[in-house]
Amino acid sequence: MEKLRLLNSLAFRNLIRQRRRNLLLGVAIAFGTMILILANSFSRGITDTLLNKIVVQMTGHLELAVLERSRAQNLLIRDRQKYLDLLQKNLPGIREVADNVAVFSRAIGNGKGENVIVIPMDFGDGKNLAQNIDAEYLTSRALEGNLEDMLSAKYENPVAIFADKSRALNVKLFDTVKVRLKTVAGQEQSARFTIVMQLKSESLFESGALFLPLKNLKELRGIRANETGSLQVTFKNFDSPRAVIRMADQIHGLLKPGIAGIYGDLSQGKKSTQVVVAGLVQEFGKSDTVKKSLTLVAGEFPKDKDTDRILIADSVAQQFNLKKDAKVTLRFKSIHAAEPVEQVFVVAGIFRGATPETIAAFLPEAGFYKTWLGDLPEKHLLPQEKIPEEWRKLLAPEFRLLPRTATGDDLIKKNQELRKTGFYGPAIDVRTMYESASQVLELEGALNLITLIAVLILFFIILIGVVNTLRMTIRERTREIGTMRAIGVRSGDVRNIFLLETFQLAFFSAVAGLILAFIAMLLLSSFTIDTQSVLGIFLSKKRLYFVPFASDIVRNVFMILMISTVTAYFPSRRAAKLDAAEALRHYE
Repeated sequence: MEKLRLLNSLAFRNLIRQRRRNLLLGVAIAFGTMILILANSFSRGITDTLLNKIVVQMTGHLELAVLERSRAQNLLIRDRQKYLDLLQKNLPGIREVADNVAVFSRAIGNGKGENVIVIPMDFGDGKNLAQNIDAEYLTSRALEGNLEDMLSAKYENPVAIFADKSRALNVKLFDTVKVRLKTVAGQEQSARFTIVMQLKSESLFESGALFLPLKNLKELRGIRANETGSLQVTFKNFDSPRAVIRMADQIHGLLKPGIAGIYGDLSQGKKSTQVVVAGLVQEFGKSDTVKKSLTLVAGEFPKDKDTDRILIADSVAQQFNLKKDAKVTLRFKSIHAAEPVEQVFVVAGIFRGATPETIAAFLPEAGFYKTWLGDLPEKHLLPQEKIPEEWRKLLAPEFRLLPRTATGDDLIKKNQELRKTGFYGPAIDVRTMYESASQVLELEGALNLITLIAVLILFFIILIGVVNTLRMTIRERTREIGTMRAIGVRSGDVRNIFLLETFQLAFFSAVAGLILAFIAMLLLSSFTIDTQSVLGIFLSKKRLYFVPFASDIVRNVFMILMISTVTAYFPSRRAAKLDAAEALRHYE
């Protein structure tokens, strides 16, 4: 220990004595450290902006989506409460489960038009707004107007708009804008929005949003109270990508499709009877089970794409004295309405044979899902345990469960494959932010790669600087090395003195670089940059955004110390091996 203290003292003395050369190298290391910490903190800031302020707002950490008619853009959950309960009961640490019914639209202001995204704000019952996440978001960014007007029935479709977008549309507080949007049925319609709040934006991605109460947006898009587009989950403590992926896999494993059915009444005129109606999958007529079990008494099998044709059991047909092409009415209770729903069908054929669960009528896939999804029956699942295995493959499922995917490209391929099947029913997809917003995350990865390349270049510069400086130092101090060896200093101690000199120089330089980095971050983040260009993705609150992590700083400083010391090892070992007599005879 005493020896190490002495060697440190000698190394520090030599460091002070060689001020000019060490100062130049120290400045280079300090500058490299400063740039390294700045770049790393800036990269972290961009990652934080992209992940937590853009991607999470767009997709949540985890999303449960239901696709209808094999269309990736047509997201609609018919039984919101069922899937909400599934998420809330099985996922720990949920911060919020949001209804995603957002829609891209075109807004027309006073003589100017802009593309916008209309985002729902869920204020619940309007009470206890102090703890409401959406209310907190709006009030924290409010420039003009107040939250009470967003909840007021006095205004037609009250919206909050960012000041940047307000200027672009040439509108002010309490002006109206016309917005054209699509309903879930694909119909185009126009609506008038009243601006009741103006907000300040923190990033380029925020400024394109209009915030409308959830109830209003659902009505405009034709989404009923217990329906939603998709359910997006955000967690209180976002630990890691693996944790979110693990929870998505868990929810995916819990989703087991049942067999869809309709329990209702079939009637013609004044006659009525209770029936169970099931759907038959595409090309059911080619099935050996259908050929073996069902015999056509009259008519024909309906086509897969028929939406108003029904296949009736012979026992029901006799009860009503039905013939081919007769019209019958199917009546059932829906979860969406208090009054029973009625649907008229034309008899395509009459069959005789044994059916599972006493099914009295069949609809082809297109017609079945049009009825079943359009007004989801109160009792809409058949008892799967009572249905033989061979029939389960023929009857329309409650949903198709799409496989889990890891990347955005896989997600696209999965949706393309679903479209090829032409499936008319719902397909459920459980996805995470790492699939839904993969392009944004790829941008974040590219920025991190650029930072890594910059780090490697800096390390290479530091390495060359240390090697060259030590070689020149050793050459200039050859006689000093010879003197130390002549008075009995061992070669290992000579080597260690040079190594300690380099370590001390690198340490003091790294500390100086760290201080300079924080000063530079304070200065650079103090300037306001007002831009609507793509450079806006690098900004938060219109300023450069740095997020220094203690772990990153410690790692970077440690790497600089290690590289400097390891680089100094070979010149130091060469100095230690100098012969004392030859070193004393050395002249420049």
